Amino acid sequence: WGYTSESTFITTAPDTTPPTTSAIASSEVTGTTANITFTASESGYAKIEYGTGGTFGSVTSEISVTASSPTTIPLSGLTAGTNYNYRVVARDSAGNSGTSANYIFTTTPPPDTTAPTTTGISAGSITTSGATVNFTASEVSNVKVEYGPSGTLTLSTAEISVPTTPMSITLSGLTAGTTYSYRVVARDSAGNLGYSA
Repeated sequence: WGYTSESTFITTAPDTTPPTTSAIASSEVTGTTANITFTASESGYAKIEYGTGGTFGSVTSEISVTASSPTTIPLSGLTAGTNYNYRVVARDSAGNSGTSANYIFTTTPPPDTTAPTTTGISAGSITTSGATVNFTASEVSNVKVEYGPSGTLTLSTAEISVPTTPMSITLSGLTAGTTYSYRVVARDSAGNLGYSA
């Protein structure tokens, strides 16, 4: 008999190493949506777990990911002006699962739709041809006074920027012995208009 020299082989060990994720970030955050971007250490699948108040009560569907290739998963149905926790869960072909650290983003606040108000409105320093209108705005605003002979508001002062302290606007060029109507109009930085009574 003739024999070959002895050879060896090694059986493969099972893959028990979970995948990792890096370069995790949120982007394009609005009041109701956000994108989560990350890179997985190996090909497989990934999903985002997210929620508020330190919880992860919501989860996206798993998507396929490629090793070392940036991946983006969108989130939707979020609540404006809210802090969200999120983490990436990656799973490889052997079924090993790895979860990232917790990250946080804040959705943008809801749009300002509340009109400014004005209080303490009164007329003073009245002369034959002028008067001042006194008021206090509820927020920093641009304010003007619309006025005219009784029952009309056909005239207007120029807008001025005012703080939330008592202010006054001067009316001039009035006609002696005439009754005037007036109202204060305030416009905030979001463009909301508020009219005095």
